Amino acid sequence: MAKAQKEAEKRKLKELKQANALRSASKDTLHDTILCLEKTLYGSELGEAIKSQFIGKAAEIVEIEDDVQYTIRWQTKTKAEWDSLSQSFIPFENKKTTIVKNRHVALWMNMQRFTIMIQNEDLIPTLAGIKAQQAGSQVVLIVEGLQKYYRDQKNHRSRAFQNSVLKGIAEEFGEQRSRPATSKKPRTSKTDWIADGPDKNTIEDIMLSLQLSEKIMIVHTANITETASWIASFSATMATTNASSELLDFYMDVRAKSGIDSTDTWLKMLQNIQKCTDAVAKAIVQEYPTVYSLYDAYTKTQSVEEAEMLLADIEVQRSVITNRDRFVNKAMSKKIYSILMSDDNKLVIS
Repeated sequence: MAKAQKEAEKRKLKELKQANALRSASKDTLHDTILCLEKTLYGSELGEAIKSQFIGKAAEIVEIEDDVQYTIRWQTKTKAEWDSLSQSFIPFENKKTTIVKNRHVALWMNMQRFTIMIQNEDLIPTLAGIKAQQAGSQVVLIVEGLQKYYRDQKNHRSRAFQNSVLKGIAEEFGEQRSRPATSKKPRTSKTDWIADGPDKNTIEDIMLSLQLSEKIMIVHTANITETASWIASFSATMATTNASSELLDFYMDVRAKSGIDSTDTWLKMLQNIQKCTDAVAKAIVQEYPTVYSLYDAYTKTQSVEEAEMLLADIEVQRSVITNRDRFVNKAMSKKIYSILMSDDNKLVIS
C-alpha cells in the first residue's frame, strides 16, 4: 500500500511538472489556442491576412457572433487550472480538457472608423461596453494607419490653404469675374473624412484619456499585414504564458543607451517616450535639466491638473519647414507627468 501511495505521489508530481513546463514560442505551443474572430472580421481582407499568419501552425481559428464588429478574442484548451496563490498550474483531477476564456479582448479599427466614432462620441462607450461583457478583462485597441492619417490630413489642409490663396489672388485681379458662371456642385472627395476629421491634438488627448482613465491598451499598426503579424505574435506570447488567467504586463522592448552624464541620460529617457521628439525632449531638458528638477516642480504644484499641464507652456524650437512657434502639447505634458508620478504598476502607457 505504501508503494502504491508513493507511485501515486510520483505520478501527481510528474503531472504538476508537465503542467508547469516552460513553453517555447513554436507552432506546437499554439495547438491549445483558439482564435475567435467576429464574423465581419473573419470574412474580411484582414481576416484572410490573419489566417495566412497561422498557416502551418496548430491554432484553431473560429468565426463568432459579437455585439461589436472587428473584435478578436482568445480561448485556451487546458488540462490544468492556474492557481494565483502558488503561481502555478494545478492539473484537473480527471485530466479533462476545459476551454478557458482569455482575459484579453482586442478591437481593430482603421482610421476612417476610428475618426467617425470619435466625432460621434461612440468610441469610449463602445470600449466600455466590451469591458463590461467580461469582468476584469484587458481591452486592446488596435489603431491602423494613424501616422498616414496625420500626413494625409496635413497635406490636404496644405493644399486647401494654397487653393484659398490662389483664389484670393484671382479675385483680386478680377479673373474670377471673367469666368462663365457655373451651377455645378462641388465634387465630394473620397478623402473628405480626412479633411473634416479630428486633428492630431484631439486624437492624442482622446487616446491618452483612454489609456489613463479607461485603462485601454493602444497598439499602432501601419497596415493590414502589420496588424495580422501583431495578432499572431500576441497569440504566441499568450500561448507561452498563463495569460488566460492573468493579465499580461505590457512593455516596450527598447534598450536605451545610457548618456554621458545625468542631463544626457535624462534627455535619452524623454526621447524613449512615444511621440516625444528630439526637439520636445531638448526643450524640456533646457527647462528642467534633471529628473529631480522636474519631480521637484511637480511636488510644488497646487493640484494634479496644474501638474499635468506644467510642461504645456514650454516653447519648442521652431520647425525649419513651417517656421512657426511651437509648444509642448497638452497630451505630451500629461503623459510625462503620468510616467514620472504614477504609483500604479499596471498603468498602460503607449
